This record gives sequence, structure tokens and C-alpha cells, in this order.
Amino acid sequence: MKTVICPLALSDRESAFLQALQEHFSAACNLAAAIARQHHCTARVALHHLAYQPLRARFPQLGAQMACNAIYTVARTFKQLGLQRSNAPLPRLVFAPTAPVFFDQRTLTLKEQLVSLFTLDGRLHFNLSLNEASAQLLSTLALKEVVLMGQAGRYSLHFFLEAKSPQLPAHLVTDAQQQQVFVDSAYTCNL
Repeated sequence: MKTVICPLALSDRESAFLQALQEHFSAACNLAAAIARQHHCTARVALHHLAYQPLRARFPQLGAQMACNAIYTVARTFKQLGLQRSNAPLPRLVFAPTAPVFFDQRTLTLKEQLVSLFTLDGRLHFNLSLNEASAQLLSTLALKEVVLMGQAGRYSLHFFLEAKSPQLPAHLVTDAQQQQVFVDSAYTCNL
């Protein structure tokens, strides 16, 4: 996995938007973490069923997808701690107001060097200042995660990238439109 870190040149107003988002997102993560602990639930889908409605009710301005991202963040943290299959009581997770904010394809879009990301006050649009090597990585590798990190008006986006999945050969796509096709991991075709 490759990482591209891009410091953001933001106005005071834009920084305030990101700080407000970061604070709300961490509060939503704290609520989701408390629900996970109460129900001893660390699996993302199960936690989603438990936490989504309380998050939406308590943080309506966060939006539906950022509520999902907060749930993902909590489940991911438990997994990173190796606690997703433990029968022991779960520790109390506390997300600081400066904790990272996770974005996905619905909450952040990247076209060339133009970024559009969700904030509590609408989408924020700005250009990234990337060197040639970073721009090349972003254009050739698949985006796995995007994380906003920072505090006190200084923010950066961390793009986590991996190799793109190979495309199906054109003849398999054509065959699949006409009849049933079994495709294995090597893209061998059995009709």
C-alpha cells in the first residue's frame, strides 16, 4: 500500500469548516464506540444496525454517509486493536476532537487535482498541490481510504492507495452478456 500525504492550504473559514466536521465526527465515533461497548459488538454490519439510527438522531447535520463512516471508524479501530473476536469486555474507546476523519467515495471526490469533500456547511472544493510523483500515484492506483488529519487550522489529506483490480478481458464481458460465464481469479472462462 502506498500513501500520498497532501497538506492543505486553507483559508481560516475553510479550516473552521474542517475543525467543526472533525469535532462532530469524533463525537459520533464516541457514541458509536459506547454502543459497541454496551452491546459487545465490533462487527461493522452488526454495529451499523445498532448505531446508525442513534447517530442520525443525535448528529443529523453529519449526514447519513458520515454516520456510516463513523461506524466504520469504530469497527476498524476495534479490528486494529485485535478485539473484534474477543469475549473479554471491550475497552472504552475515546476519540479526541482532533481524531482523524475517514472519507469515502460519497463524501470525498477527487478528479485530477480537484477535491470536493463533505463538511457540515456543504461541500468544500479546492485544488491539491501535488508533485508529479504523487499525482502519478493518485492517477494509477486505486483509492482505498482517504483520511483528514490535523488540528489548529493545519490539515492534510492522507490518500491510501493500492493496485487497481484487473479489468475483465473484453471477450469475457461480451460472452457474459449472451450466456452464463464462470470466471475464476485468473480470468479463465468456462461456459
